[in-house]
Amino acid sequence: SEPGETRMWAVEFSSCLDHVEVCVAKRVCKAWQTMLSRKGFENLNLEGKAKIGEFLLRFSQNSAVASDVRHISLRFCDELEESDLKTLESFRNLESINLDYCQKISDEGIRELARRVPRLRYISLFWMPWLSGKTARCLHGLDHLRVLNLSGLTHLTDKEVGNLVMAAGRRLVSIDLTRMKSIGEASLGAIGQTCSKLQTLRMYSCERFTDAAISHLGKGCPELQVLDVCGAKALTDEGMINIASGCRRLNTLNLTWYHTHARHTSRSVTGIIVSKLRDCAPAYL
Repeated sequence: SEPGETRMWAVEFSSCLDHVEVCVAKRVCKAWQTMLSRKGFENLNLEGKAKIGEFLLRFSQNSAVASDVRHISLRFCDELEESDLKTLESFRNLESINLDYCQKISDEGIRELARRVPRLRYISLFWMPWLSGKTARCLHGLDHLRVLNLSGLTHLTDKEVGNLVMAAGRRLVSIDLTRMKSIGEASLGAIGQTCSKLQTLRMYSCERFTDAAISHLGKGCPELQVLDVCGAKALTDEGMINIASGCRRLNTLNLTWYHTHARHTSRSVTGIIVSKLRDCAPAYL
């Protein structure tokens, strides 16, 4: 069988065993010992799994393995219900969760998740545009967050994102705001003020932020290494020069579809930016 199939077999099998039975099963052979080891359950990939609610309930009742789980992916689990999230409280050491495009999860589900698993370090809510500002407020208490993916949450306002960053952003190293058209002064101001450890910021297809807004990154995010501003329409050379001056560790910069208002200058946009990036790590433009 394929490695992925073997791993899921081990997960299904162990979910039916108690602690003593898991210990006995590990002694059957070296292969079983490896599959049922603690490290084997740190990353639980349940992407698109059918009958996910039944599985989570059964798995959570086995403390021998549930306590080993650090990262769980439920992305594209169409059958995942909000009531199923209550079982995650049994995953005592859970640090990371992926709920990408889980269609039955609403603001209330996110509230329940944040209440039951307050020490999350990673959360991904990719392409769940039905979520509103209530979700942003529910995440305020997750002050251990290091990675935040809000890509496609188009109903969140600039102010709501800014308030979330101010409340829970001091440890963030990666933020994904892809396709969030409202991103502007409030969000970027909060990032510059709060996220001094930020290394990655993705603002693909965020069209409205200005030079003044993005200048906050140059002032407050000295560790920034990856910046995606693909499709920025209000950004000019001035904004990018501010980034280059303040973010000295920048090594990856996406300027695809870069619409500048400085085309009347004698030098190309790329030429101006590259001249200011020479003292940084090599940038991919």
